[in-house]
Amino acid sequence: MTDIERIHVPASPPARVQKAMPAPFRRPSINLGAPLEKRVWRNTLACDLAIGDTVPGVGRVYKVDETTYLPEGRWVIQVEGGLGNRREFSGEEQVLAFVVAQ
Repeated sequence: MTDIERIHVPASPPARVQKAMPAPFRRPSINLGAPLEKRVWRNTLACDLAIGDTVPGVGRVYKVDETTYLPEGRWVIQVEGGLGNRREFSGEEQVLAFVVAQ
């Protein structure tokens, strides 16, 4: 064999496992005081929409107004969401919405 110098390389120490996260990575937890409500996508009547529901094209609902036009007998539900998105539905119209599961 050739004259190759063999040097002993010590093994690296085992990795340490920290039990707590270092201070810069700790974040305070937020407790809203109530458990979160489970929500599901469901076809529902426009008259059953409530504040907090989510409707495609409107977003999260912040305001619901019911209006009845007596001479015509029309029942109109006006839904207003974030960023001023508004939409009118007939009272009996089915709407896809993200509502509280029952």
